[in-house]
Amino acid sequence: MSFYMLRIVLLGALMLSNVTTRAAHLTLTAVADTSLWQRETNNNLGASDLLPAGTIGADGPYRRSRLLVKFDLSAVPANAVIESATIYLRVVRAPDPEKGSANSRFFGIRTLKPWGEGNKTYTDPQTPMTSTQLATAGEATWTHRFHGDNATIWTPAGGDFEDDDFAESPGFEFFMQAGPDRDYFAGLNASGLQDLRDWVANSASNFGWVLKSESENLGSTARQFASREFATAAFRPQLTIVYTVPQPTPPLIETITRSGNTVTVRFTAQANVVYRPQHRLLVHTGIWNNLPTLGPLPADGALEFSDDVTGVNERYYRVIVP
Repeated sequence: MSFYMLRIVLLGALMLSNVTTRAAHLTLTAVADTSLWQRETNNNLGASDLLPAGTIGADGPYRRSRLLVKFDLSAVPANAVIESATIYLRVVRAPDPEKGSANSRFFGIRTLKPWGEGNKTYTDPQTPMTSTQLATAGEATWTHRFHGDNATIWTPAGGDFEDDDFAESPGFEFFMQAGPDRDYFAGLNASGLQDLRDWVANSASNFGWVLKSESENLGSTARQFASREFATAAFRPQLTIVYTVPQPTPPLIETITRSGNTVTVRFTAQANVVYRPQHRLLVHTGIWNNLPTLGPLPADGALEFSDDVTGVNERYYRVIVP
């Protein structure tokens, strides 16, 4: 009578214990931006390379503007632990300081409802903010989130900041000095970091932020910012996220079974983790051969893999996280 011994060893725990958690840096460019423009309440700026925020007043009654910006967070792993984040904006134009341009704090506040970016811009590069274009259906304006749809009116015009159209607490803030051609960076506070975590968990709730001057009752706080269409890519709105991904808990064997020439190994597995079983003939040397990857599971549970051991008298297994 002939027989062969099958040796099964799960080495995933040994391998995972040697992995160091490292912070990853991800820089994103805005995927949508526009401004709500009180001066021309039915106009859209979704394709403009310059977007206003703040209040003008030198040419008549004060006119407010608010900048909407959104980033796609799909590249952030679902199980990422977001440690910090920084947003960058470039001021391209601002009122002449000698004519009364004012310093101002600007707040970035979470937007709670969807809006249409639009594709309108200005017609005269010399006077961009006085040559804007009428919105067409579905584009954001001072009065509508989607132009032409009266079910999407901003209430009041320009939006409500009491947890209706926009949140109450800012996620970040800039102190902006008078004058153009300035770079501004702001770290996200606890509210802003929570915005990111919420959007990673539920991308359908991501409507971005609105940038609003703290001093909208004062003239000459307006700035024109580089948009995502700006010719110099480095000046476009950017969001840099620093995060870590927790290392999975080493898997534990639950069962090892053999039926004929098939061995099945069942092991514990964490949610949102992909596992790759491997095998080789010798414990200390040789190439690890891949079996099909398993996972990810939507919640913690167990996974199993099977292997044909016909004619094999010794085989070692491990499970790794690719």
